[in-house]
Amino acid sequence: METTGRLPALIEDAPELWPHLEIVWRMFRLVSSSRSTTFDGLWYIHISEIVAVLDLFGIQDIDTRLYYAKLLQYADGVYLKHWHETHSTKK
Repeated sequence: METTGRLPALIEDAPELWPHLEIVWRMFRLVSSSRSTTFDGLWYIHISEIVAVLDLFGIQDIDTRLYYAKLLQYADGVYLKHWHETHSTKK
């Protein structure tokens, strides 16, 4: 594959994340690899994995943990919806 030195258009035009969302993106990418799969495709990220990543990032305050857990669960839901819409074998 030839390297052009330019980012793909989708990445090049992507907005910058706010600082408090960059950590969510990092956490999501980390726990996303631990998601379950089924015969129908991908499954949600288990709460135990979210708790583990919050511990890994040293987030101890309960309100902050709940905030990030909700953001991760929301991001997971959006990702799963998109994945199932684009990979559905049922037409």
